[in-house]
Amino acid sequence: MQSTSVSNLLTRSGARWMPESTVSNAADTWPLISIITPCLNSVGVIEQAIASVRCQNYPKVEHIIIDGGSKDGTLSVLEKYPDLRIISEPDQGLYDALNKGIRAAGGEVIGHLNSDDLYEVGALDKVVEAFRNHPEAEAVCGGAIVFSDTADGQVNAVMEYNKPENKNFSFSGVLLGIPIINARFFRKRAYERIGEYDSRYRIASDREFLIRAGLNNVICVSLHDVVYRYRQHSGSMTISGNLIDILPAVRENMEIAERYMSRNDVSRELERCLKLWHTRNAALMLFLELSSGHVLDSARTFARGWRWDALWPCGLVNLAAQRLMNAAARVRQTV
Repeated sequence: MQSTSVSNLLTRSGARWMPESTVSNAADTWPLISIITPCLNSVGVIEQAIASVRCQNYPKVEHIIIDGGSKDGTLSVLEKYPDLRIISEPDQGLYDALNKGIRAAGGEVIGHLNSDDLYEVGALDKVVEAFRNHPEAEAVCGGAIVFSDTADGQVNAVMEYNKPENKNFSFSGVLLGIPIINARFFRKRAYERIGEYDSRYRIASDREFLIRAGLNNVICVSLHDVVYRYRQHSGSMTISGNLIDILPAVRENMEIAERYMSRNDVSRELERCLKLWHTRNAALMLFLELSSGHVLDSARTFARGWRWDALWPCGLVNLAAQRLMNAAARVRQTV
């Protein structure tokens, strides 16, 4: 994965913007895709996100911007693009904004694009082809790359998530892997069947939604291709690169795990994955609390982990041993 610039990412295939209103009758049978972009004070990045939609070859797209009341000039940027559907009003966070977009969406297929991220060129064509080849499917998932901007205007790939376990609705993949919700596209009927995002969870609502997708047997088609690029930066909710920034997500993960573990209708496989997910998050919270000198909080976290899994201390030891072995392996690679 070599360095390149954002402009090269958006133009390398010769893609051009074709607004839905100018599509020929020959494409009338193609499904409309609704792309939902929540944003708040995103003046520095929103235009690149818009460009990544406009650079798709797919001819029937509506791009819905759900603005939370930006004050930094974002709305002035959005006004340059009359084909956008813009809803600007206060919201209760990312997933409340996404739910507004889902309700407003007129498309058969729905995708989510963060205001600081990009679609891979040609992504929408591949997604629609998969849906058309698999009419029974309610979801399509491709791979994702995490990238960072450099001082000289280039972008560096930091991480790639493109393995089969990243793309299905298995409980092990959803809970113990990376959810890459933005690389997933859903038919609108999937939301109508299993519900919207639970806006009580401001960060981890995507995982809770994917648990419900798995429980409701949503059929998903996996693409081999990367379709989405997450930008890593200090203001990102979940991809800042700073360990302490993930603490709110860890708390929500534990709440979701405990909520489902308290039910008496979960399968053994889901219960197993929930316990392991809870153990991992509790161990991470314990580490962050101890490293911050919050001894009483760490004691409560230890007791909380033990309450939900009697073997929690063993799991904690195993996780610590794995971390030490991984650290030792990295040291050996540098010697």
